[in-house]
Amino acid sequence: MSEHTTPAGKRGSNSKRARTSSSRASRVGTGTPHVLEEATGDFSADYITVGVLGRGSFAEVNLLRHRVSGELFVLKTCCKLDAPSYSHLRAEATAMAAFR
Repeated sequence: MSEHTTPAGKRGSNSKRARTSSSRASRVGTGTPHVLEEATGDFSADYITVGVLGRGSFAEVNLLRHRVSGELFVLKTCCKLDAPSYSHLRAEATAMAAFR
């Protein structure tokens, strides 16, 4: 099952879902601005899941801590999305980046 993930800045149960591979990731860091980027892979090598911040009908939001820097990130994990849903999620991540 492919998932779409969006780490998005600073922000509680260790979720296997957040530690498994994903098809895409858009990252907005804390502290210094980061360009939204697409990525694939397993986040568990670089991040520790601190906890679940929320769950919805198609997504889960987790708090992650970078293993090396200790910096906190929010990761939004979504089920495989159709093109309009992906565009909406991408627009959400871009809008959040504007607040940094």
